[in-house]
Amino acid sequence: MNHKLFKFPAFFVAFGLAGSAWAAPIAITNANFDDQDLADDTDAFTSNDLTGWTTVLAPNGFAYGAVDPGLGYKFDPTSGDNFAYIVNGSFSQDLTGITAGVGEIIRFNFDAGINNGTGNLTINFAGLGVQSIATSDPNGLSGSELRNFTVDFVVTSAISSGDSNTLVFGNTGAGSQVRIDTLSGEVVPEPTSLALLGLGGLLALRRRR
Repeated sequence: MNHKLFKFPAFFVAFGLAGSAWAAPIAITNANFDDQDLADDTDAFTSNDLTGWTTVLAPNGFAYGAVDPGLGYKFDPTSGDNFAYIVNGSFSQDLTGITAGVGEIIRFNFDAGINNGTGNLTINFAGLGVQSIATSDPNGLSGSELRNFTVDFVVTSAISSGDSNTLVFGNTGAGSQVRIDTLSGEVVPEPTSLALLGLGGLLALRRRR
């Protein structure tokens, strides 16, 4: 009886370890948008200053880092001193070093909010479709806080570490000011792969006995 009780949780331990080992982080340059030469209390609407990112600005669009709530901004960055700020434009980064098979998930997590206006924050990775977060959604962009969001892209063609795939954030809302901060990414295996890894861990435990 005790032997069975010991083996039952051991399976879940093996499965959990396999899952955590498979979630591979994605390297993103300046993911917290703090690598600019800006500081708090700086009202700096400066174009193309997002280190590591390529900024495409439409008329009246800009991107910058630091903010001071005393200057009329509604919330602080969630990490460091700066966040990305975009109006009528987009910013992108070519990501390399990613290995992912068909059916696996490329997942990005970030904080986002909107200072004024209405609009959509769009996210695209490697041409796998456009994800959209809107102010019209009660769970979408908020004008009073930076909320945490996760977007998933299902890999349809295998990605090798030497490939360059572009991550793009865009804002097309006229006059709306979207902020983004604390970005991270990871490759998540398909459920079948996780199940096989967990089963392999269970068999390994049995062999040891």
